[in-house]
Amino acid sequence: STGVRLWPYLLGTFAGIAPRTLFGVWLGVQAQDIAMAQSRDRTTQIVLLVLGLVIFVIVYKILSRWAREALANAVRVAPPDSQP
Repeated sequence: STGVRLWPYLLGTFAGIAPRTLFGVWLGVQAQDIAMAQSRDRTTQIVLLVLGLVIFVIVYKILSRWAREALANAVRVAPPDSQP
């Protein structure tokens, strides 16, 4: 119905689905690792928790900066309002 040929459609679908699927599998593996970590000693759990929080903050800062830069670029290249 869209006029897209089969192979470009399949490749596009794969490219769109694969990253999310791989991320979901990775999260599942991490959840299993977390469940196994329950049996570790308290010190290891605290170190892993702190390490996870530090990594989260770093990734959050990077993504926030990229988002701010993208918004700033979008505002700069937006056409001026044409009001009479």
